[in-house]
Amino acid sequence: MFDANRIESLLRKYQAGAPWIIPGGASAERVALYEQEMGFAFPEDFKAWVMLTNGPQISGSFDHYFGVPGALTEAFGKLYEIIPNWRDKRWIPIGGDSCGCYCAMATQQEFGEGYPIVYFDIDKGFDKPTCIEASDLQHFLVRQVEVAHLIRTKGIMSTYERDPDARKKRIQENDPAILAFHGARYPWEV
Repeated sequence: MFDANRIESLLRKYQAGAPWIIPGGASAERVALYEQEMGFAFPEDFKAWVMLTNGPQISGSFDHYFGVPGALTEAFGKLYEIIPNWRDKRWIPIGGDSCGCYCAMATQQEFGEGYPIVYFDIDKGFDKPTCIEASDLQHFLVRQVEVAHLIRTKGIMSTYERDPDARKKRIQENDPAILAFHGARYPWEV
């Protein structure tokens, strides 16, 4: 279950002194319009996220997170033009970096029950995820905000992000549900 208060608290805690752009959220009506345009219901986690903050820029592992501003074609359209099979698969773009790597929320239970966040490395292509990045949006966002804070304050990734064994241990401790998903590698395997 998405805990908007926890995410908002983390964003506010780590935002101090950071050049982050954290806009207000989209209205429930706007989200419903995009669901209608897409032709499927968005998972509750995604709706809660974009109603909390719609398209923030949090420098760290990812430079920007997608939201539902303006017309849907503005929010997702450019990425769906580059990667049209994502729209067909009903994958919701979540974020990207300046190198062209992206994360998406898988919405059709193709990796197991739930809505995992899958990562795509530009060098490996966009048809199959490079890895399952997190079991859900909450776990993904918590880790991304913490990593962004470490990069901003220390200028480096934490040890667990660089050391595969430490990374595996920390991810499994903080996101044990990730092991319920299959069909792609785990973050510590890439």
